[in-house]
Amino acid sequence: MLKKVLIASVAVVLALVVVSFVMPRRFADAYHRLLEHRDAAENSIPPEREIALLQDKIDRLAKDDDYQFHHVAKLRAEVKDTERDVNQFRNQVSASDKRLSAMHAALKVEGQLVSYENKSFPRETLKAEFEVSVDTFRLETRRLEAMEAELSAKRQTLELAHKNLEETRLARAQLKADLETLRAELAAEKQAAALERRAPTDPKAAEARERLESIRKRIAVMKEERTLRREMKTPGNAVRTHELQKKEQEERDAFINQKWGAVETGAKR
Repeated sequence: MLKKVLIASVAVVLALVVVSFVMPRRFADAYHRLLEHRDAAENSIPPEREIALLQDKIDRLAKDDDYQFHHVAKLRAEVKDTERDVNQFRNQVSASDKRLSAMHAALKVEGQLVSYENKSFPRETLKAEFEVSVDTFRLETRRLEAMEAELSAKRQTLELAHKNLEETRLARAQLKADLETLRAELAAEKQAAALERRAPTDPKAAEARERLESIRKRIAVMKEERTLRREMKTPGNAVRTHELQKKEQEERDAFINQKWGAVETGAKR
């Protein structure tokens, strides 16, 4: 029984070792190979294709720009509507404030009857109406504060959205400019490479060069022919030719004798 427990423990330890060391290495190797395949695939894409893909991505980003334009326009409309509501309600609160101020001034005068808006009212009646109006005014004041806070928040949101839109448009413009720069650099590089590979294969220039070479050869032949004719007409030419041939033979024999030794002639045999 103890032996089985020991064997099971060893098996668990080996399994842990395999999981801890072997498997991570295999995953790391597989991930490394995946990165290599990805890099190879990216490098196999021609630059023109990559530029076209970038252009397509930038065009698709234009749709996001349209959404941001719509979002900013919507926020501006909401801010204008809220500003109109706040201004209208502020005027309403201001009118209530003036009305309460007039009622308060009338109640400050002593007497059972008080004058308000050129009319006489029992003090208690006007006082009761004043207190109800004060409660309403307090509610309106708190509501106005809430509306102004909402307007301030919408203005901040609009300012942030407008700033993001400007930054997005600037980024898009920079992307387009960089892409055009890449396109121009690629075109210049391709043109330079084509010029380096290009050989002077202009048909007209090649034909003219061949004709020049042919004329040059004909002129050389004409010169040799003229020289030969002049030599043939010169007296004693045969003697000089014989002397030249004899000298050449002597030089040849001397070289052979020095290099390999003398050669026996058939006359001595």
